[in-house]
Amino acid sequence: PYMDRVAFQGLEDASLFRDAFANGKVGLQALELTAGDLPWLREHEADGDYQVRTSPSTWHLTLHLNLATADERLNRFFNDLRVRQAVMLGIDRERLNFQYYDGLCTARQFSPLEGTRFYDEEVSQGYVGYDVDEANALLDEAGYRERDAEGFRLHPGGGRVTSEIAGETQGESAEEACGVDVAECLGDLGLECSYRRVLADEMSRLQRENGLQAAWMPNYSFPLLPTRAVFGFLGFGINPQPW
Repeated sequence: PYMDRVAFQGLEDASLFRDAFANGKVGLQALELTAGDLPWLREHEADGDYQVRTSPSTWHLTLHLNLATADERLNRFFNDLRVRQAVMLGIDRERLNFQYYDGLCTARQFSPLEGTRFYDEEVSQGYVGYDVDEANALLDEAGYRERDAEGFRLHPGGGRVTSEIAGETQGESAEEACGVDVAECLGDLGLECSYRRVLADEMSRLQRENGLQAAWMPNYSFPLLPTRAVFGFLGFGINPQPW
């Protein structure tokens, strides 16, 4: 029942980890592998002497707009319900699902899962469809109809609507590619948006200091249930963060 020695090796380069895994040199990993890793994992089953199995999961890949951002204009923008509905409708989840996850994921809101007594279909499926026309109409209605010469929307009173999505993702991962793609989806709505990968320490600092405009969270693997995510049911958001 005892182990004399356990050695952990930190690898910032995802390709090094994949090479080690593929060659059977990894006995235990803690890098939060997701469905996006399945293609290369399956490709190297024989080389690495392992077997790939899939099972139902509570993992979610989520976008969080910071409703408490210190940027006054973005604060006003994000706190308009029509804007958040537009952002939801402007993301082509089905395309992302098949492009990066081989169709294994389900388009839904981050909410209690089907099969629990807290499941609500209206909440789960609210605004998850892809409707660019309706998204643009909602942004126009919210007061962001005016655009500059490059087609980007302007705040009332002037100034381009610009935001950054920060995410703690691994380089060359499906989650990072999805984050970049989501930023481009918002760009198609006339919202200037960029994606930036940050390391764990910086992400924690940005959360503590309310330094985020929007967050891309690739590691929500827990179910949204009172026993696990009580803050969501108490009205404080998913985590007890100031943002």
